[in-house]
Amino acid sequence: MFLTRPSPGLSSSALFLRRMLSTRPSISRRKPLEPLEVHLTPQEENVCRLIDEFCQTLNQDVTDGEPVACRIAGGWVRDKLLGIESHDVDIAINTMTGEAFAQKLLDAGKVDSIGTTIAVNPDQSKHLATTRLKIHDFWVDLVNLRSETYTGESRIPTIEFGTPQEDADRRDLTINAMFYNIHSRKVEDFTGRGIDDLKAGIVRTPLEAKTTFEDDPLRILRCVRFASRLGYTVEESIAAAAKDPTIQKALDNKISRERIGEEIDKMIQGPDPVYGMELLHSFGLLPIVLRPTAQASSTSSGAPLSMDYALRGIIIIELLLRSEEHLPGVHPLLLSSTLETHSTQARLRIASILTPFRGLTFEQKKKSIPLVDSVIRDGLKLGGRNHYLDGIPHLFRSAELIREAFSTTFATESRAEIGMLLRHPSIHNPIIGSEWKSSALFSLLQELVDCWEGELDTAKATECIQKYNKLVEKIVELDLTEAIGAPPILNGKQVCETLKIRPGPQMTPLMEKVVYWQLEHPGATADECQAWLLEQQAQGALGITNNAPESERTKKKKKKE
Repeated sequence: MFLTRPSPGLSSSALFLRRMLSTRPSISRRKPLEPLEVHLTPQEENVCRLIDEFCQTLNQDVTDGEPVACRIAGGWVRDKLLGIESHDVDIAINTMTGEAFAQKLLDAGKVDSIGTTIAVNPDQSKHLATTRLKIHDFWVDLVNLRSETYTGESRIPTIEFGTPQEDADRRDLTINAMFYNIHSRKVEDFTGRGIDDLKAGIVRTPLEAKTTFEDDPLRILRCVRFASRLGYTVEESIAAAAKDPTIQKALDNKISRERIGEEIDKMIQGPDPVYGMELLHSFGLLPIVLRPTAQASSTSSGAPLSMDYALRGIIIIELLLRSEEHLPGVHPLLLSSTLETHSTQARLRIASILTPFRGLTFEQKKKSIPLVDSVIRDGLKLGGRNHYLDGIPHLFRSAELIREAFSTTFATESRAEIGMLLRHPSIHNPIIGSEWKSSALFSLLQELVDCWEGELDTAKATECIQKYNKLVEKIVELDLTEAIGAPPILNGKQVCETLKIRPGPQMTPLMEKVVYWQLEHPGATADECQAWLLEQQAQGALGITNNAPESERTKKKKKKE
């Protein structure tokens, strides 16, 4: 039995949302080449020839025991059979470690140098030393065939030299368990199902799914990621095992949050993140992979929304980015920065699945922190890449500001008022990778999420999109598109020199006045702004004093002089 799309177990609202996407072609299922062959590049051919000939030389001295044999393992074989170029070459050796084989190559003068040996590191899921080697300007990783035995609560296995069969059986999926024999130049499928599953588009574990996941629960997420990446269906026993409470507990307790975050990040940046999130939701895994720390949860200002909202979020962002015919098109300007920047798309997608935590805060050192911060920092440990940690909390804040402004600031025709709001650091801040356009798009997403209660209120959704399109039209009409990101016409030093004041806390409101004036007077010059400042100062309208206290930095500088 196999899971087909949509996945069973989805809530009614999630199923409705998936039907919204049913008219768009999902990603094409990756099909293997016909005939089923591995085509080597010239570089790969050179590497295989060198290793084959070297093994023949080594085997001349083997009088007892198994001759040395090398196989390219795993993902490279899968990708080659699918017609996908891959540079991730792992060579598995049957009778010695990768480090020992690399040293023999070096001693024989077959390579100039050995790269790095990546030592055993259980925290990074590195249970076996891997040696990197450069052959003819082509990097390969050398490992030995192995068998793995897991015991107790640990996901750190006992590793021994293994046979090709044992090595294939301990891998996550049948389609990832095939070898390319460097000597015979043939694909070897020791599970007996890898090639058939590749042809049929099936994600299946080599051994019983529950046993595979008990050994390493991270493989659940890898199953989902490869299914969504390749457009494959998931074998039913995987779904049953993934829903098992003991397996879910093991995933939560045995797997580092870094590894969970890494899988989610790869999934969300893949060709069909919706399918990946559907599978996780149907397996009941979203509360495990998307969670703050226990401390943050205990001081949270409220309970998160249903995980349906995570699925709604990712589906809606895909609807918007793909300009689905079910809804009015989003203004092209609103989409421009997102479609052009990979990191912005990744950030919006991760933010969309964190919708259940919007508006919630937790207490930390007597400060209120957005709960999404804990999910990103501690639950997924995504850090600063793609501005996840510093950017996503601001996306949620920007959505609140923009949503509120429709009944206040945006209802006016004031260029300065609208411009100042859109220059808010949570809305437009290149330092954290955000632009007002992507912030407005995320705000629209948050409003559309609320247009579903079991089914889509298309009239409400249409009205919402049109509201945002009109806002963009107003921004264009007011010639604000570039002004939102323009630097102040006078910098802080120039303002101080003009007003003959010292730098200090008063500079923040002063610079805001400068920017406000700048927005009110498009095309004005710096000289005109300086004249205005002096006039305002003479009238006492700036609320400043010429005798502002010296900063500590200035005092120290004078003391040194």
